[in-house]
Amino acid sequence: MPITLEVADKLIANGLQGISKQELSNILNSISYYRLRGYIYPYFHSYKNNKTIKNNITWETIWNDYNFDTELKGLLFQEIGKIKIALKTVLINVFSLKYGQTWYINSELYYDSTHYENDKNELFHHRDRSSEKFKQHFKNKYQGNPPSWMIFKTSSFGNGSKIFENIKNCYTKQLMTEYFGFRKNSEKVLIS
Repeated sequence: MPITLEVADKLIANGLQGISKQELSNILNSISYYRLRGYIYPYFHSYKNNKTIKNNITWETIWNDYNFDTELKGLLFQEIGKIKIALKTVLINVFSLKYGQTWYINSELYYDSTHYENDKNELFHHRDRSSEKFKQHFKNKYQGNPPSWMIFKTSSFGNGSKIFENIKNCYTKQLMTEYFGFRKNSEKVLIS
């Protein structure tokens, strides 16, 4: 693409070393300059007044920064994924044991009825658009609302978080926060 050749040419003309214009253009075609520019900016003398790259800064330096950040994000998101699963699982287990498998439709558990309706509708929306095989099995074999462990599997983490936040303070909610090592009455910390 011509624009990547122009950008590559400009970066090399401004002092980027250790890569040819064609190699840089190929990389920019697959990653994009806008993704890489945050890794390039720290190496300009001054972005506003002087867009030349500092002496002895090579493409390898910028590329290493980009790859390190990409790998770090991957590791963090992997661990965050585990935390999300654990939070949803504990939410399901704790409330199902106390209020039954379809506790999520019990409006008496929630502070705000408007938020409850919105969150419940979002929960059902996620369920309806899901193509999980268990969804069809449940529909063919049973009537009514699916158990919480089934419906929350199709929901987003944000939806589950909003539902938890709207639940009235109760002993069961406290059990969940304590499970994750928070002090009593610290649901706000867990919510955040």
